[in-house]
Amino acid sequence: MPVLDHRTRHGDGIQTFSIVHDAPIAKRRLYRFMTLLQELAGPRLLRCKGIVAIKETPETPFIFHAVQDQISA
Repeated sequence: MPVLDHRTRHGDGIQTFSIVHDAPIAKRRLYRFMTLLQELAGPRLLRCKGIVAIKETPETPFIFHAVQDQISA
């Protein structure tokens, strides 16, 4: 089960969180999550980054970085 960590060192109005999962996830689930995040947060999303173990290729980490509505992987 994912664990959310809400610690922050940012100023007022800025929130951070981490999602930690103990097993690789399916690529389609990650894409669905990132699409939903982009649709819901869009311009309010300052930055999102991650290193994810993908179920289909667990030996190769999937690395992504997103700023507002721009995602690079």
